Amino acid sequence: MILDVFQVLIAAKKALYSADKNSLATHGLHTELIYCLSGQRSISAALNTFGVQAESKHVVVVVIDDDGETFNTIATLIDGKHGNLDVLKDISDTEKIKKMCD
Repeated sequence: MILDVFQVLIAAKKALYSADKNSLATHGLHTELIYCLSGQRSISAALNTFGVQAESKHVVVVVIDDDGETFNTIATLIDGKHGNLDVLKDISDTEKIKKMCD
């Protein structure tokens, strides 16, 4: 559901801004980031669209405020290969994205 890393950067900036202003729409910074990725105003719809599903084959991991160990810890929990974000355009489901934007 993500075509470019720019989407993630904008969502992260919006989430951090909301957290700074104590105006989160969700209960946490990471769910706020997922909420900001969605064009919808439904938190559950955002989580269903951008959250990890049982059938997910590709996952973008965002670590905010990394202390140097957080990413390494998370990386060991992921069962799969780490890849470069340059492949997002190749692995994105553009038809599903178009449908969501309609």
